[in-house]
Amino acid sequence: RFDAGDMEVWGVNCNDDIYKRNVDGSGSWIHLPGKLKHVSASGNGYIWGVNSDDNIYKCKKPCTGGWEQVPGKLKQIDGGYNYVYGVNNNNEIYTLPVDGSGSWRQIPGKLKHVSASGTHSIFGAAPDDTIWRCKKPCIGEWEKIDGALKQCDATINGL
Repeated sequence: RFDAGDMEVWGVNCNDDIYKRNVDGSGSWIHLPGKLKHVSASGNGYIWGVNSDDNIYKCKKPCTGGWEQVPGKLKQIDGGYNYVYGVNNNNEIYTLPVDGSGSWRQIPGKLKHVSASGTHSIFGAAPDDTIWRCKKPCIGEWEKIDGALKQCDATINGL
């Protein structure tokens, strides 16, 4: 699993080891300390991730492995420009300011995977693989999109 930010591509391997590399492909993969099952490089100023115990971590860019645990449990997380979004094992959706301040706020709906990288919307795949979009700031007003996906990822311009 991997995720690209503006400057770096981040990824984790089957052993939950964390790696990063320049997004233009120059240089080589750099191994960083810590273990994550999922990493998100798209957050403004922060890298976000979750480990195999669903613990949540953030690292201020440029991240060299100084992971700080954030309260809560999520199975998947994705950082947007102003907020980070994630889903837990009950497919409940949560959001928090991207710097980790404040408290997690639940968003109505159920998703198994969420993508927050879009400028105007967040996107998600529901447990039945249906695709949904919610305009930012998302308060739970989901619009169904044609198709079916196990997971999705959005760019600045959309899905």
